[in-house]
Amino acid sequence: MRGIALMVAAMALFGIEDMFLKWAAADLPIGQVVFVSGAFGAPVFALMAWRAGARILTRAALHPAVLARNAGEMIGTFAYITALATV
Repeated sequence: MRGIALMVAAMALFGIEDMFLKWAAADLPIGQVVFVSGAFGAPVFALMAWRAGARILTRAALHPAVLARNAGEMIGTFAYITALATV
């Protein structure tokens, strides 16, 4: 039951995020929307990592596979927000 409730909450929040991103992308450049989205998401991620006792910046983060994945995430995010803005 807990998993079901968390999935329902996650999908509801995802829909709300889409609404705000589409709203922001109507008036702002895509790059600025991506930056602001990251600026709001990074502290949340940092807080969750801190509460779990994990470090954010480690030497393993500089591994080429991790850097390639991050580049793919950036391209995907840019494409996703561009698609939301044009739909």
